[in-house]
Amino acid sequence: MRWSWRVVVAACALGGCMPENESPDSLTLPGANAPAPTGRLEVEPGAVTFPRAVVGQVAVATLRVHNGGDTLSRVALTIPSPFTVSVAEMNLPPDAEHTVELRLQPTTPGLTGAVLTVKADARTMELPVMAQVAPAPTGP
Repeated sequence: MRWSWRVVVAACALGGCMPENESPDSLTLPGANAPAPTGRLEVEPGAVTFPRAVVGQVAVATLRVHNGGDTLSRVALTIPSPFTVSVAEMNLPPDAEHTVELRLQPTTPGLTGAVLTVKADARTMELPVMAQVAPAPTGP
């Protein structure tokens, strides 16, 4: 490993100059062992299946987004049409949760599905979303 003089000077200025018996690969800076703040986003359920969907009617399913980390998480949710989300973006404080509604207003019967993308900080999760859509009722 090649060392830049800036790194060595910065390390020494922070009190982290390495002893003679320590190699550059094991350089320890003050505070380096302190845990970094983390976000730990949890989304439940891990897959969404709409209970009942009918052509021309709105069907709703819910999921829970929980920040189990110790820092504020900026969360973005996206899903392609014909699905929509009640909240596309949110700031979720540590240990907070939010219920998100997924809506579907189908125009054709049959099996339909999409992927819900949940981005939080530098992490991305993809959840499958499915619905069996029944034809619109006919008759008097």
